[in-house]
Amino acid sequence: MSRDPGSVPPLESLVELDAAEVRSLWIMDWYDGPLEAIVTYRGEPCRMVIYDENVIATDQAWRWLLLSLDAETFREEKAWHALFLKHVGGHGDTTGEPLPEPSGHPEKFYEMQKARAKVADAHSEPIVGYLTVMPEPLVPRKWSPA
Repeated sequence: MSRDPGSVPPLESLVELDAAEVRSLWIMDWYDGPLEAIVTYRGEPCRMVIYDENVIATDQAWRWLLLSLDAETFREEKAWHALFLKHVGGHGDTTGEPLPEPSGHPEKFYEMQKARAKVADAHSEPIVGYLTVMPEPLVPRKWSPA
């Protein structure tokens, strides 16, 4: 889910952030790379969204906006992430928290997600800056084939 292109100032007017100060907590949407994720920047929660979806499946450079999350929005995102972990699984999670065994019924999460009051595609959170390098995970997970 990206920000409405009409509401995003040109990158030249934004601050380029140091990816070393950003850590990925969990990825919410992925297609050849993270389209949307929850991250921390200098310890503060942010939403990371792809700046330009037209770069997907091309060799063009990816860039992401970091949007500041208030405490209430971060709590809501954490609650939805917990439901995802419960019903779908922990792929994309790098929080370091123990992962629950998925329920085996991912459709339960997706049914709830459809019913969720949708945030418009245009996120309204304040822009912190942008990244040109994908951030490192908070805690790398060892992946093993199923």
